[in-house]
Amino acid sequence: MLSAGSFSSPYEHLSQPETKRMVEHYTAYLSDNTRLIANPGLKFSVRNEVMATSHVTDEWMTQMEMSRLNSYIVRRYIATPSGVLRIYPGSLMDKAFDPTRRQWYLHAVANPGLITFTGPYLDVGGAGYVVTISHTVHSSSLLKLFPHRRCTYQSDVWKGARGERKSAYLPAKLSPHDSPS
Repeated sequence: MLSAGSFSSPYEHLSQPETKRMVEHYTAYLSDNTRLIANPGLKFSVRNEVMATSHVTDEWMTQMEMSRLNSYIVRRYIATPSGVLRIYPGSLMDKAFDPTRRQWYLHAVANPGLITFTGPYLDVGGAGYVVTISHTVHSSSLLKLFPHRRCTYQSDVWKGARGERKSAYLPAKLSPHDSPS
């Protein structure tokens, strides 16, 4: 998904209806390795961010097949500073949705290198109340990775963090400052 922030003129993007032809033009531009197709109004950094996140979906599909935690994970997503958002499994999002203004994104940016939790909130995709665990992936904050979990998972995550630490989504060691109060 490309949020309005991915466009040079966000207001213009939001005020126009999205057509199949527009989406085809975005797709052609973003997948053009020759760089001959004209930019349809996206910010300069968007193409690079789309390419940088292009292989993450394959990894998520593998995790979904192998993970015992699937009943707790609603979706996985990655967001970039320019508003590029990849979600697995995919879901419909409002055109005005901006991942860079969500609490999970802001928590990750404010705490680079740390795992952060949001409080429970109502999921825009209809999954009920969820808690998002977020972490910056790149030290320059180019990418943010967010496993999105149902609220019932939060206590299980902390039990794992305090006990055997088997969860793939937590660091091998947690300092006393990382444990919940």
